[in-house]
Amino acid sequence: MIFYGDGVVFLKEMEPRCGDFQTGAIAFPKKGTFKAGVRLSSGKKETTVVLRWWAYRQLIDVNKSNMKKFFVQPDEIKLLPEETYTLTALFTNPEDGLNEEVEWSIIEKNNGDITEEGVYTAPAVPTIATIKATLKSNPAVCAYAYITVEEEKANSLLKKAKNC
Repeated sequence: MIFYGDGVVFLKEMEPRCGDFQTGAIAFPKKGTFKAGVRLSSGKKETTVVLRWWAYRQLIDVNKSNMKKFFVQPDEIKLLPEETYTLTALFTNPEDGLNEEVEWSIIEKNNGDITEEGVYTAPAVPTIATIKATLKSNPAVCAYAYITVEEEKANSLLKKAKNC
């Protein structure tokens, strides 16, 4: 469920309000992702917006299917620009992964590079990359990881938000 409308509804009474803004969201249920957007009113000097969201996942009984299942470890990570990290495909049943090859790809264009071994190199600019791991033997079976590339540590961003 996605709620639309004025974000002031979700603010706590003690939180500072940084200005007028508009919000919107687009859901991609088949991928299990969404995009959220915030537009500050013109002429505002604020540079940081704290966006609060919740995600819920429908649980699936993996024992009811004979399809091979795997996930990407880690499925979320934060990196600095041009940093590298090796992702791993882990199978729920280790025997399933003995003779399996995984093909790694990045969904969005110009969001870094990934090798056949799952080594991701972040681009030089901040972004959010969706990494897709697909079984070569069955392209219908895939898993995702999400990588946030940011120049600053999250703690410094929170300090800036509190000062607005």
